[in-house]
Amino acid sequence: MFPGHSDLWEFPIKDGGSIFGSSKNQKPGLDRVVFKKGGGLVGLITHAGSGAGQFVHCSDGH
Repeated sequence: MFPGHSDLWEFPIKDGGSIFGSSKNQKPGLDRVVFKKGGGLVGLITHAGSGAGQFVHCSDGH
């Protein structure tokens, strides 16, 4: 999704403000938020509407 950018971190987005923990029974869901290591927001990505194991950029309303 962001080739050549090892300075990016990706985190699951959870409904209702819950925090995604390390519990083995949690599933990360389809959506992610991406930040630069310095803390700047890069954007939102999702598995919804993408190929198997792939992400697509989120747009308004998606």
